[in-house]
Order: sequence, then structure tokens, then C-alpha cells
Amino acid sequence: MRKLIDKEITIEMFSGEKVEKIRAQLDFVGSDFIEVCLIKDSNKPSKEWEYYKQPKEKDEMNKRIIPITTVKCINL
Repeated sequence: MRKLIDKEITIEMFSGEKVEKIRAQLDFVGSDFIEVCLIKDSNKPSKEWEYYKQPKEKDEMNKRIIPITTVKCINL
């Protein structure tokens, strides 16, 4: 999975009894988790003040850590 770092992927993961799909960019692969940065459908900020945030702050809001055990499938 480390070869997929910085690539856009679609992750199917278990969320309770449902399967959830997430579009994301893979940032880090650990021994039992992956760290991803979520990709939103629209790049337009939802609030006017989000234009003035630093780019690092925007990226930190969209990051998620996902345990490997919940991942069902990864598509490129």
C-alpha cells in the first residue's frame, strides 16, 4: 500500500453494518492504520471566513485516520 501514497483512491470501509465509500488521497500507511486526506466534491468553502485560513489548517481539517481492519476495498 505504500506505493499508493499521494495517489487519489476510493476506499470502501465498514461503518457499523453499512459500507461507506470515501474519496481521498493517501498520506501515510502505518502497520495497522492509514492516514488519508478527504477530497470534497466542490472546492468552494462553505463559509466566507474559510478563504482566509492557512492552507495547512485546511488540510488538517480534512485528514482522517482509518484502521486497516475496517477497510473493505481500495480502488484507484
